[in-house]
Amino acid sequence: MSPPLRLSGPSSFRLHLCLSLLTSKPLLFTSVRPSALNPGFLPCEISFLRLLCSLSNGTQVELNTTGTQLRFLPGTITGGRVSHACDASCGIGWYLEYVLPLLPFGKADAHLELTGVTDGGNEELSCDYLASSHLRLLREFGVGTDEDGIPLEISIPTRGFKPLGGGTVTVVVRTLKSISLTDPGLIKRVRGTSITSRVPATSSSRAATTAKGCFLKLLPDVQIATSSHSGRSGTGPSPGMKVVLRAESTTGAVLTAEYALGGVRETAEDVGSTAAALLLDEVQRGGAVDAGASPMCFLLMAAGPEEIGRVRIGVLTRAGIRVLREIKRYTGVEMKVEGAAGGGGEGEGGGGGGVKVTAMGMGLRNTAKRVT
Repeated sequence: MSPPLRLSGPSSFRLHLCLSLLTSKPLLFTSVRPSALNPGFLPCEISFLRLLCSLSNGTQVELNTTGTQLRFLPGTITGGRVSHACDASCGIGWYLEYVLPLLPFGKADAHLELTGVTDGGNEELSCDYLASSHLRLLREFGVGTDEDGIPLEISIPTRGFKPLGGGTVTVVVRTLKSISLTDPGLIKRVRGTSITSRVPATSSSRAATTAKGCFLKLLPDVQIATSSHSGRSGTGPSPGMKVVLRAESTTGAVLTAEYALGGVRETAEDVGSTAAALLLDEVQRGGAVDAGASPMCFLLMAAGPEEIGRVRIGVLTRAGIRVLREIKRYTGVEMKVEGAAGGGGEGEGGGGGGVKVTAMGMGLRNTAKRVT
């Protein structure tokens, strides 16, 4: 095995582990929060490591006595049925964001059952966001599109806001194909859900009505459902509220945005209007893939078949730039980034010009996967 790639500090911890498993390159993390009151890795990072070990075979993790140095020797991604209790300091979406890109390369279909916080704050992606945005992106890459397979799904049988909750994720793994998402098209409908837990059910309706009113000024096809959870079953002990919205275009592009109740003085109307404003901002940028899904899109483009893949995003975020740099560092795949013209086809009606990203995939294959 090649010498480990040395990394100082825990920056981009999940991204490095994801790329290490995809490229079989060992890692050595040093100086991980040595001056902190509790030095070393956070409980959620240790829980993420355990989840990766459950999803792979032969992965070795060596942690020193102080917890400030970690050696990670990647194994083979196996997938299969895995149950894992996620640490409650981070939502389940935080774990899935960099687990989903690994599952298409597993030896077997992945059936994950994760328990923990299903709905956290606005600083991390939720399971609802991943179900609306990331699963659709996986389908564009040809994952889970076989007629004889179980459809891709992220289901949440028990909803729980911070600090407790539960969730179930079922993903069918298929081989990837190249992607071409360059035309955002014109928005034809808006769909969404207003979710509350252990708060008055009227709050969900108020948020949905406010968000719907923002979009009805622009197009008639707007539907925002309400989902209220109360009582002992179907919800955790913590109260919370959020709105998840998605815009669907004439070319099949789907843009997603969400907003959760944060400040103590925020009302249900504030949550609904803020979520609507975030989605309108995403549409105005003119991309065919939203900002939250762009890092996973870049990972799948680099690991996909040896064909040209093209995608148009609204804006290149800091997270996206970091992923592009690490992809080149681990795989040698260099992506071409250029400004996209505002006109052309149905996308002429979009807002900003967006950014066009082009790459040649490396044709990654899992040698442990049976070929029939």
